[in-house]
Amino acid sequence: MLNCIRVLVPLILFSSCATIFGGKYNSIVIGKKAGTDAHFSVDGKLIGTGPGKYKFKKGEILPGSIIEVESSRGDLLLDTVEMRAHPVYLAGDFLLLGLGLIVDVPTGNIYRPYPRKFFKKDEKE
Repeated sequence: MLNCIRVLVPLILFSSCATIFGGKYNSIVIGKKAGTDAHFSVDGKLIGTGPGKYKFKKGEILPGSIIEVESSRGDLLLDTVEMRAHPVYLAGDFLLLGLGLIVDVPTGNIYRPYPRKFFKKDEKE
């Protein structure tokens, strides 16, 4: 009985990897190649200027949200966000007998915005 408890308690406590380890925020990274005067907006709302890591509370960026980055050189990048299951959290949930999927999928915590990085190709930081 004691061995059963030793196995079940950690499984229950750590069963939903994305909910426990994923945090309250999702992030989008604008690379240095965009330039310091780059404008970054989501669904027409200006979020910030310049490169950096922008954090959003979960649920602020939804599937179909439009990401717009206008670089300092005038390059305009438009992209539509998809939400994809984070592979590490998905694997963790499966390794724990799939129990975490009961929590992570309905709450949406397993999903992350894709793409998440812009103006980073061939960039050395």
